[in-house]
Amino acid sequence: MEVTLTGARPAPDHGVSNRTVALRRLARDPGAVAGAVVVLIVAMCAIFAPLIARTDPNLQNLSSTLVPPMWMTGGSGAHPLGTDNLGRDLLARIIWGSRVSAIVGICVVAIGGSIGVTAGLLAGYRRGWVDALIARITDVQLAFPLVLLAVAIVAVVGPGLWTVIAAIGLTSWVQYVRVVRAETLSLRERAPRQFRAAHTGRETQIILDAGAGAGLPARRFAFDDRRPQAFRGAIHGSREPGRPAADDQHVIERLCRNKHAL
Repeated sequence: MEVTLTGARPAPDHGVSNRTVALRRLARDPGAVAGAVVVLIVAMCAIFAPLIARTDPNLQNLSSTLVPPMWMTGGSGAHPLGTDNLGRDLLARIIWGSRVSAIVGICVVAIGGSIGVTAGLLAGYRRGWVDALIARITDVQLAFPLVLLAVAIVAVVGPGLWTVIAAIGLTSWVQYVRVVRAETLSLRERAPRQFRAAHTGRETQIILDAGAGAGLPARRFAFDDRRPQAFRGAIHGSREPGRPAADDQHVIERLCRNKHAL
């Protein structure tokens, strides 16, 4: 019997999806749980800032400048974290500032990630002059200090929140290009892997076509369900040379456990 898997994910065991397995692994990681709690707290503060901090973060009170936190001598319960040199409440400014930080972070990653991942996919799949052109643009971008380039953009366009977001987003895409390009090249060039298992005197051959690059149209190569490996590379970085991708390793382990069912 011959079973051929071409770029397809394995069916979940006992009705458990890959997403559920990933969430369970995430829940067992103390660092990931702590990070998720911090992100959740920041997100809640950003969303419900008007309800949490009722004090105007820009309200100045020159009679209450540099008030220490409430647990220190001279502190006040009206200002739990104290005030700055203009008498503005620090807790209110932190809570309201989390909203601005969240907006900037999400938009910058969305802009830089979209440009970088798209350019990396094109460079890794098309290669040739497309790869050379994107590589030269990346080198030119890296030749300029990112802070100086962002300041120049703000100076030309004008100050403002969205100008800052655009400046940082348009200068951060190069961080994604090289990682996604390397991951795309790996997926494109990877030879099919073969796994053989004996079953009642018959040979079962499972072909794991992890590359799937040769002969596939660019649109299908970029958006079929094997390409999340390239996107994971943009987040986690390239995997170690010679180490199988997580999806391939999961498939092989699953087939080894269930080889008698074939």
